[in-house]
Amino acid sequence: MKKAALTLVTSHHGVLKQFAYASENVLNASMEFDENTLEPTFRVISGLPGESHAIDTARRMHLPKSVTSAARTYLGKEAVRISSIIKNLELKRREVEREESEIREKLKETNALLISLKQKERHLQAEENNLEKRYLKEFKSYVSESRKELENLVRELREGEITREKNLKVKAFIEKQENEKMRRENVLEDHERILDEQNLDEMANDSENVELKVGMTVFCGPNKREGTVVRKEKDGRWQVAIGPIRFTFKENELSVPSVERKVSSAVYYSAPQPKLNLDLRGYRLEEALEAVDTEIEACCVHGIRSFSIIHGYGDGILSTGIHTHLNLNPLIEAFSFAHPDDGGQGKTYVTLKIR
Repeated sequence: MKKAALTLVTSHHGVLKQFAYASENVLNASMEFDENTLEPTFRVISGLPGESHAIDTARRMHLPKSVTSAARTYLGKEAVRISSIIKNLELKRREVEREESEIREKLKETNALLISLKQKERHLQAEENNLEKRYLKEFKSYVSESRKELENLVRELREGEITREKNLKVKAFIEKQENEKMRRENVLEDHERILDEQNLDEMANDSENVELKVGMTVFCGPNKREGTVVRKEKDGRWQVAIGPIRFTFKENELSVPSVERKVSSAVYYSAPQPKLNLDLRGYRLEEALEAVDTEIEACCVHGIRSFSIIHGYGDGILSTGIHTHLNLNPLIEAFSFAHPDDGGQGKTYVTLKIR
């Protein structure tokens, strides 16, 4: 054996197959055989001995049963037992190969789904960034135009008497700002709603094959209200608790939110610390409005919900311009003059939409 070269042996002898299992230097192998078509597949199966299909082939060729039965008796019980073991091993091998093939297909589908989700996420992020840039650009342009219009209006009010025509101009300007504020708020709400619907649809698609369980968080009905699964009813429907009230839904009316889509990221802010009491006395209107925007940004970044602006009394240019500017900003929840003992109309309290 030490001097032997590579040797290939084909044989039906069971003793040789057993010898290969017991020897480290010998390896069993077989040619795969398709029992349905009675044809070889020409695949070499390493590590598994083959078996003779002569009797099975004779039986399917309708040879007399007495002939095939006699042939089996000539093989002996031990040979039949080994043949049966080999056949079972072959069946298990094919089953394992089929399972491996199914797993590979599922992995391909999963990878394709992940790629698709990442592409959708990038597309949504790019769309959101473009909308935000476009909105900010339009907003800055509108604020600039409004500043000029306001300064011209204040100049007219200071020149000569207050006439009915001037009052109408002021009223028209304020109404215009209110309408623009409402329009921009509606645009933002529509944009947020569309993004939420897209995210909910993706989550619903991701959860189509998820099995519902008691205690699971789900989205319920067409409005996608969040609830908790309480139990499964006998008719196949599910009882879900939405707040303190329990409702019953069909299974196709429930979808499971995806927990895979949570993305953690580190965010670094360069905004300054908010001043909380912003003193703008002595500022020109344009400088004052820039300072107000900076203060609003700083409060949003640092999670501060309110601050105050000291603008003084003067001729009202600062207070009127600042109030008009605040009225246009979608981040402002409310603003009002201070209490009389805290500055009155020389100071403004501001509350932001931060929770």
